[in-house]
Amino acid sequence: MQITVHTFPLPYHNNAFRAAQAGHFARHVDFHGSGFFFEWMSTIFRAQETFGNSAIANMTEPEVIRAMAKIAAAPGPGGAGPWTTVEEFTAGMSDSALNGATRASWKYGCSRGVSGTPTFMINGVLVTQAQADWTVADWRNVIDPLLEL
Repeated sequence: MQITVHTFPLPYHNNAFRAAQAGHFARHVDFHGSGFFFEWMSTIFRAQETFGNSAIANMTEPEVIRAMAKIAAAPGPGGAGPWTTVEEFTAGMSDSALNGATRASWKYGCSRGVSGTPTFMINGVLVTQAQADWTVADWRNVIDPLLEL
């Protein structure tokens, strides 16, 4: 079994694309499969009010990226790291390949009819009843019958 996560930054959240690109950066630097992507996404979701449209209205893009970098590099509660440094994170946010990967994930979601997050699919087929808080048992109730086909 393989789980694939496609980031889908919603266009009306000004920093969603930056947060999604940082997720691609986390996957890029995660040489040992330690789950940096999921650590980053969990941490940035907990801090999303810090990066809401009104919260960052008077910040420049480099200031927003630096604020995200500090979270990525910070250990323990309130931080996702330390799986990177502020400097490494900032450089990753200007990496054209990671920017392209973030755009490709969004385009893939659009091509599959995704219009909000989270959206769940199995083999590209929408699972309309799925919820973000589903347990393994909930997913087994959907997947096990498919394996019997």
